[in-house]
Amino acid sequence: MTEFGKIGDFKKKKNLGEDLQSTVDFLTCSDHQAVFNQLEKGSSQKVEIDGERIFAVYQKYDSKDGSKPIFEAHRKFIDVQYLHSGSELIFVSDIEGAKVNQAYVEENDFELFELKQWSTLRMKAGMASVLYPEDLHAPCILCGQSQLIEKVVVKVKID
Repeated sequence: MTEFGKIGDFKKKKNLGEDLQSTVDFLTCSDHQAVFNQLEKGSSQKVEIDGERIFAVYQKYDSKDGSKPIFEAHRKFIDVQYLHSGSELIFVSDIEGAKVNQAYVEENDFELFELKQWSTLRMKAGMASVLYPEDLHAPCILCGQSQLIEKVVVKVKID
């Protein structure tokens, strides 16, 4: 089940497990602005934290219209999405009632879905969401107006 809130609140949790705790430590202790200063809008940069088991993808983009969202899901990784700057919506749902839009692609660890109903997370700078394999999600959705977003997505391999 999706979890979200201020990144500092995740740091206080005792039951995160070692890999998610390492992720929270990375998100709260790293100089993200230095990476974002080097990124062009529309680009991303991968940073290894623990090899291919835990890695971060820095993304800089404009939030997008959410009138026809496409939901994604992952099987091998948990997504921890940390909003460094801006605000956006993330639509979330379980898989019940979802229609497969694109079959699972193992190389990229994603499958795409269409849904008619979902819940909405309103993300602001300094917030994070933890999205598990059972959580369908459509991130990057504009909150009011489109704006520049700087986000770190940490991928945590499931054992």
